[in-house]
Amino acid sequence: NGQYDPSRTSTNGDVASVFGILNVGSGDVNGTVYLGPTATNMLNQNNGTITGGISNDFNVEFERVVLPAGTLSWLPPLATATTISNLTYQYAFGYPGSLNGGGNFALNGSSLNGANLYVAENTHVTLLIKGDAKPASFHIAGSGTNAGQLTIYMDGPSFTLSGNNTVDGGNALNFSYYGTTNNTSVSFGGNSAFVGTIYAPQADLKLSGGGSATKGVDVCGAIVARTAVTTGNYLFHFDENLIAAGPRRGYVANSWQEL
Repeated sequence: NGQYDPSRTSTNGDVASVFGILNVGSGDVNGTVYLGPTATNMLNQNNGTITGGISNDFNVEFERVVLPAGTLSWLPPLATATTISNLTYQYAFGYPGSLNGGGNFALNGSSLNGANLYVAENTHVTLLIKGDAKPASFHIAGSGTNAGQLTIYMDGPSFTLSGNNTVDGGNALNFSYYGTTNNTSVSFGGNSAFVGTIYAPQADLKLSGGGSATKGVDVCGAIVARTAVTTGNYLFHFDENLIAAGPRRGYVANSWQEL
């Protein structure tokens, strides 16, 4: 049902770096490490393992994020105090009694600072954010075909999520984050699991917290960033459902023969 199943762990958890130093300390990579011609792997082979080996010919371009057409005409969502399961959400979409349904919305990041955001079942929301944003938490309700979906286009410099990222269905496709060329910093903190995808090729990503080394799923989905730094214990799980159901970027050469 598009959910991550830890009992079916495979060996496709690849890590790639176009340039610079790739250092996961003594961690294990159940997949392949792909390095660009100038990239260096600093995995501690005495304590960590790479099941798929190391490849030194990684070469790929990560396209810039283009905002959807019509964003200039998007309206701001209405801020309300909607209490759901004893938590007050400043922005609720599709929930009975809330003032916002699904659709496309734009707002200044300062309006999200300290705010909780809720997306109800069967509700799809696309949010364009201008300026720095520091929301408290996101909650995307529902599972399977009834799950809500949240897509964020971040057009401001800095995005920080210090609270919970809750995706009830556990499907990484239900939360998508896209950072434009203006987005240079993305930070996630706290000890809650992150379920979703992050595509911010111009941003420096910082993940802090992570709980204990045996906590379980910390990050489930896929991430593309300019740089990535983690502090604490993190378990990354690539969601293979993204291969079949995720966005397409066109054809990619799998093999070739020079003439």
